[in-house]
Amino acid sequence: PATPRRARVRRHIVVGMTAAAEAAREMALAELLGEVDRDSANDARVARDGGAHSAPLDLDLGNLDITTGAGDADEEAFARLLGVGVGDAEGTLDVELVKYADHDVVRNVMKSEGSEDLKAKAKEVTAKLRAVELESIQDYVAESENLSSLHAQIEGCDLVLGSMEKLLSGFKDDLGKIGGEIKSLQEQSVEMSVKLSNRKLANALLGDFAHQITLPADLIRAVCEDEVDEAYLKHLVRLDKRLRFLKTDPNAAASAAARDVAPELARLRAKAALKARDFLMQKLYSLRRPKTNVQIIQQNVLLKYKYLVAFLRAHAPEILVEIRACYVETMSGLLKQALQGHVRSLAELQRSAPRELLVPDDSHTAAAAATKRNAATTAETSSSPFALGARADVLDALETSPPLVAHQAQSSGRKLPHEKLFRSSHKLLMDMATFEFLFCEEFFGKDGDAATAFSDIFGPAAAVMNEQMLAGGSSSVAHDLLRGGNHDVVGLVLMLRVNAEHQSIMRRRGVPCLDRHLHGVELSLWPKCKAAFDAHLTSATRAAADPAKVARLWTDDTSAHPVAGRFADLAASMLAASGDALAHFGQIEQDVERLQNAVAALLLRVADKFADARRRAAFLVNCCDRVCAVLAEARVIGPLDGALAAVGGESLAECATHRAFEERARQNADAFADSILETHFGALVKFARDAEAAQSGLDLTTAASVMDDFGARWRGFVDAAKAETRSAFDNAARGDDALKRVASKLSATYARVAGPEGVLARAENSAAAEIRARAVPGATLAHEFQKAFSFSNG
Repeated sequence: PATPRRARVRRHIVVGMTAAAEAAREMALAELLGEVDRDSANDARVARDGGAHSAPLDLDLGNLDITTGAGDADEEAFARLLGVGVGDAEGTLDVELVKYADHDVVRNVMKSEGSEDLKAKAKEVTAKLRAVELESIQDYVAESENLSSLHAQIEGCDLVLGSMEKLLSGFKDDLGKIGGEIKSLQEQSVEMSVKLSNRKLANALLGDFAHQITLPADLIRAVCEDEVDEAYLKHLVRLDKRLRFLKTDPNAAASAAARDVAPELARLRAKAALKARDFLMQKLYSLRRPKTNVQIIQQNVLLKYKYLVAFLRAHAPEILVEIRACYVETMSGLLKQALQGHVRSLAELQRSAPRELLVPDDSHTAAAAATKRNAATTAETSSSPFALGARADVLDALETSPPLVAHQAQSSGRKLPHEKLFRSSHKLLMDMATFEFLFCEEFFGKDGDAATAFSDIFGPAAAVMNEQMLAGGSSSVAHDLLRGGNHDVVGLVLMLRVNAEHQSIMRRRGVPCLDRHLHGVELSLWPKCKAAFDAHLTSATRAAADPAKVARLWTDDTSAHPVAGRFADLAASMLAASGDALAHFGQIEQDVERLQNAVAALLLRVADKFADARRRAAFLVNCCDRVCAVLAEARVIGPLDGALAAVGGESLAECATHRAFEERARQNADAFADSILETHFGALVKFARDAEAAQSGLDLTTAASVMDDFGARWRGFVDAAKAETRSAFDNAARGDDALKRVASKLSATYARVAGPEGVLARAENSAAAEIRARAVPGATLAHEFQKAFSFSNG
């Protein structure tokens, strides 16, 4: 409203005029007192007025009206403010004096001038001040139009700002309403989202429930009327979902819809189970027809419909028991018949196993004749019944080579060793077991049903193998091997090696179904192998303990005895055939060590029959050399490569048996060299030994005789020693070694007598020096021996 605004403007004007009057009064007073001049006062007034114009006061004058009667009250206020009162000049002067009493000029004036002059001057000053005030008021009145214009502008701004305030207030109200609406929309959106989620969940649950609880007409018609084929399996999957839904969902099972549909589902389940049973039984009965390829039906028919078995296991286990029993009965009979026929056909191909012992009961000549007879009739094995030879081929490609085809082998008229028949039978058994085990796992599922079904199926087939291969019955392929009087240790070791490799094959295949059977085969073969080996060991120990047998085994021939060759072949065959697969048992190595000691003792007894020590030593060297040569040529069969083809292993030259006989050969070679020296230069050897042992003086007569005899015969001894060695040793290298030993021992013995440190040099008399001077120089002996003692020199 205008009235309050006008009052505010009037107050501002009063305050401003009061401040201006005060300033003018001070200026006038100062001018009168001589402190400032009029020009300075005018400059101050101009500055004051210019400042007023340059910086207009921010006054809200409202509707200013200076012509109204309200100015009378203002005049009184001005009068009071200026201290002029109405007719009260004295009071005004007193007030002014009191106000400026502390001013230095006023204080000095009051001291120096009289009171009358002061009052007069004060009145003059007051008049001037009033004039100044009036001038100031006139200045303000002159500016009233500007103030009025400013007031009008301010009112216009007021109106604009008021309208803008109303507009913004409207905007604010509108925004508040919009914010409320947005918040409401958000709440509604959240509510609708929750409702939508709930409805989707309810739709999913109810939709799945409705889908699973209902029985479509096409499903009922397909299950009841369609033939069992691959499309029929899809209908069984749909039916299986509905049956499992009612079994696994308690809410669904307790619903009224389930009570309505459960009888229909039960009838449909029974119909489907009956049709699955009829279909599977028909296929299983087809396996029993003659000349049926069982594996083709299993792979292409039964496995294609294995879901029928899964459906029956879940919804009709009593029918699955019937199916499983029919399958077990069918397959066990088929496998037993096939394996039994194969084993029986192989029995006709079996070659008679060697029945010879290491040391035969007959004479040496008869043993050699038996060896030649075996070489004539069994060219495939070797010249010795104990040599491995081509029998090692049974270990080649164990996993990849197929079983023998009996009628093909029969048409060729060949007879086969029992280890090949053993391998063929067990290869067929492994292949059948692997295929059947994997089929049972896939057809019946990897659970107890598959393992139990396979065990029931393969029980009769395993029994056939145990009977045919291990029991040693009259129709067994191993009958000739396992019955009494047969001691083919090599065949049994090969069977053990084949069985061990078969165990490794089954482990690599990941099929553990034959572990128990193959382990039983191993446990059955080891005692038979030990019994056969003990028979050979006993033949050697008994022959060594029986002088009559030793006499029959001896002949006046220093060549290697046949028993040594037979032992070498037997030891090499056993060690080579055992390989890494049987090495961890350690049984083969122990048996060979026991047998080598027995054979060494027997050969010593036979060697004692020689009257000549040279021939006895040569005989033993030749026997040991024969054993070492056979072992050095043999190699361990294995390890087996990825295709199970046998590859060469380590040489048997580093085995304990080879080292033992090599040491015996060196010892007997030394004995042979000592015997040669005793025969040709026995006097020299005896003189050297006696002279070194004598405590008294040297027999120079004997020394002269010995040295003269040696000087006369030593060149002829070279040819004689070479001739004797050639006739004594079978191996030229071994004979050359024996000659070197003879030369070395002869040179050492001669040096003990005539050498720089010999007994003649130690005698220290002229006669001994004369005898030593006639002696053959040691360097000459060494050069001639080195040149002459070699077979290569003729």
